[in-house]
Amino acid sequence: MKTAIRVVALAGAFFLAAAAPTGAWADDAEEEATLFGGTLSGNATVATDYMFRGYTQTSGAAVQGGIDWSHPSGFYVGTWGSNLDWAGNSEVDIYAGYAWEVGGLGLDFGVFYFAYPGENDCQEADGSSCEWDYMEFALSSGFDAGPLGLSLGVLYSPEYWGEDGAGGGDTWYVSGGVAFPSFQLGELEVAFDVNIGFTSADEELFAEGEDSYMDWNAGLGVGLPGGLSVDLRYYGSDLDEDDVLAGGWTDDQADALEGHFVVAVGYEF
Repeated sequence: MKTAIRVVALAGAFFLAAAAPTGAWADDAEEEATLFGGTLSGNATVATDYMFRGYTQTSGAAVQGGIDWSHPSGFYVGTWGSNLDWAGNSEVDIYAGYAWEVGGLGLDFGVFYFAYPGENDCQEADGSSCEWDYMEFALSSGFDAGPLGLSLGVLYSPEYWGEDGAGGGDTWYVSGGVAFPSFQLGELEVAFDVNIGFTSADEELFAEGEDSYMDWNAGLGVGLPGGLSVDLRYYGSDLDEDDVLAGGWTDDQADALEGHFVVAVGYEF
């Protein structure tokens, strides 16, 4: 899910990841279009996996894209989507928020709705339809500490993974990230960042007996001319493979919990 500053959940993205990494952004990307006094931009990504807060959403390749509109006042709205290997095989996120700055501290409050249009193709053991859709509220911040860019995000969902989804109920996600100074390598812009997150729920999550866990990622992003980017990122978590298998995960989903690299190629327009 693409959450965040735009939102620090990915830890990402969206300080990407976290949601869906797009790497560094080239300075010479095409000029954004204007609409209703704001700027309209888009993004597309092809990745070897769609990782969200430490676990896979696709168990393989992902094709993703989104459109964002932002106003000079700080308001923004957007939508983003990806293929999945569960919940009807698709996800569409709709979000809106407001970003502002106070004394060098960047702040962003966003509201996100995660929708799974094909979820009725999914059925529980008793034959009832799955209800995975849910909302999330996010407050994130970003500031410079010398040459480093630091970020912190706090996200809350009153019904994580939906009323009849994987459970979770009231769920909090706290994330932090460090972005190191980018540098030029010829025409390439190279950047490195590290992110960590903690999920805590008042109900059992997708893993049997688990209501909290940690995840992390570290990535190298390369901005290319023309709005293209490449991101190489390592993901890990402290989720236990045996627990998630007992909770109903497939072997492929459980195997993806093992630390692994994801390569993503993105384009911004």
